[in-house]
Amino acid sequence: MNTQEQITQILGIEAGADISAVGSKIIEHIKSYCQAVQTKPKEKTAKVEDAAIKKIYEIFFEYSRMWASEEKLKHKKEKDDPSAARLKERAAEVLSDLQQNIINYAQCYLRLHRASGFIHKEMKIFEKASSIDVLKAEKIPWTSDTGMLLQKYRKERKSLKAETDILNAALDVLQEAEPHFVEAEEAINSILNEKKVEENIRPFRTAMRSKDFNKARKSLKVLDDLKPGFAQNKAKFTEGVQTAKDGFLAYIDIIDKGQENLIDAEGKIYLREKEVSMVAKSKSKEIESKSSFIEKYHQSYMDYKNREISHLKDKLLVIGSIESLMTLYIQLMRGLARPITDMKAVREYEHEVIEKVNYLLGGQFQEIHNIENRLERSMKDFVVSIEDYKSAK
Repeated sequence: MNTQEQITQILGIEAGADISAVGSKIIEHIKSYCQAVQTKPKEKTAKVEDAAIKKIYEIFFEYSRMWASEEKLKHKKEKDDPSAARLKERAAEVLSDLQQNIINYAQCYLRLHRASGFIHKEMKIFEKASSIDVLKAEKIPWTSDTGMLLQKYRKERKSLKAETDILNAALDVLQEAEPHFVEAEEAINSILNEKKVEENIRPFRTAMRSKDFNKARKSLKVLDDLKPGFAQNKAKFTEGVQTAKDGFLAYIDIIDKGQENLIDAEGKIYLREKEVSMVAKSKSKEIESKSSFIEKYHQSYMDYKNREISHLKDKLLVIGSIESLMTLYIQLMRGLARPITDMKAVREYEHEVIEKVNYLLGGQFQEIHNIENRLERSMKDFVVSIEDYKSAK
């Protein structure tokens, strides 16, 4: 399919149409396409959409080249003003750069619309699902300090959740191990008085707390040296000692195997369920507090992000608009395609077209790159924040 056929199929333009008519259709097509992307934003189709914007402009630029060639033939008998040749050389020199920057501009324009679509989509989801009063949430003031605090709380909540996961794993280990400890403790308490129990078990507890499991096992050998009291039943005493020893050894084996999940903030070992439960409860309260803050400011955060994208759209408009860049490009092409017959037209082409193009290429177009970088950082933060927010639900 040649360029003319592509233009006809995509835009419905008749063969040989003036470049202005085609340009207007291109603008209409681009803006409609960007609006459709904003309405139904999809990250998985982003590259295809960016390529589509580039393709439609490339087709148009090829069409404009063909149009210029035909125009030159139509006006071949007309002569340029002697000063026009230098200007046309300058115009030809900047043509390729202008085309590329127009494509860059349009792709940035598309990406801003896509980003805006993502934010509006999440805002609608929030409005439907949230239990808070959205209208009141919109009135919650947003400052840079709020943003920093929200980011800080998200990180802290993520860390707390990771710690809570480890504590839950610790509870699983202790729930398996603790019955053995309780059984051993009851057995030793049934044959020894409190003082004797403490004397014989203290080294075991100390070794366990410091993760020296071999030492803990060795410390239980003291039980083998225990003798029943004068009035104690020897068989029951021996049974009690063995039950205690077996229970403590089984307890050590389970703790040893699951020790990576049992290390506390000071590098020691959690030994009982209640120890872990107390810490887990404390962290749960912290998570709840931070989640409450995040929930409160989530709507304000999305409003802020929406304003940020709007601000970037305004910054893009400082460079120009889709329409004004198309107009400038068409003016440049007309000057290349048709004779510039008098000095007034030469000066007008130089000041109104060539100088404007050079002004844009000399610095204004570079702002597109800055806007793209700001947009990328902003949306990365937005995606991470939304994922974090949803993961807490």
